[in-house]
Amino acid sequence: ELTHDDHWHSYFINDGLGTSIIPSAEWKLPDGWTASELLFSAPHEFAFSGAKVYGYEGTNYFFTEITAPKSANVGDKVEFTFDSSWQVCDDSSCLPPNSQEFTFSLTIADTAVRNAEYTKVDDYRLQSFPTKDLPKDWKISASETTDGITLSIEGKLPEDLEFFEYDKQIDVQATRSVTHDGDKHTFSATRNMGNRLGGKPGPKQTNLRGILYTASDVEGSKNHAFWIDVSFNGSAEGAATPAA
Repeated sequence: ELTHDDHWHSYFINDGLGTSIIPSAEWKLPDGWTASELLFSAPHEFAFSGAKVYGYEGTNYFFTEITAPKSANVGDKVEFTFDSSWQVCDDSSCLPPNSQEFTFSLTIADTAVRNAEYTKVDDYRLQSFPTKDLPKDWKISASETTDGITLSIEGKLPEDLEFFEYDKQIDVQATRSVTHDGDKHTFSATRNMGNRLGGKPGPKQTNLRGILYTASDVEGSKNHAFWIDVSFNGSAEGAATPAA
């Protein structure tokens, strides 16, 4: 959980600049236990020193999936430690980076017990964390030509759509657009070749990945954020896709 004071923000994994310090967590786990990379929720786009950035304000949650080994037994007590780091900025400047170590322990039980405090996290997850279960009627495609990168989604979707690309392939500082033609929604953007603010060119990958977000209700889903992972010049139908 990361809570920001008013007028302060931190950054999405793709900050839009290529120069920011991104929230991170380094885990120290018992033998056999594994942790995923830090998983990011849908950010917001806003202005910072005349640039366009992707980030977070208010209270937000970052997730990690912890996997127990097959050797774990009921009654085992395990301890987890993680080193977290982040940086916050206001509209014109940034504070020095912060870091903090957290340690907690738990005892493995034969039945899961829901933490009552998780209700607020679950509400946040439905609103902002990208689900990999896409409505079955969606058809998704991505392409790249000399004119730029295009993401197309066919499906029953509201028009207040935003796409937050994950891997810094899209130039956030350049013009981006979204058009709607019935149930076809098309995002158009320019490949990231670096920017005047010091950001380096982004990687050229086989897939376009990111978070599709809408504040409106989506037919066939309780979620508002959706994980998109589609190959360039390929297509995919609504289904579970690999996590970042």
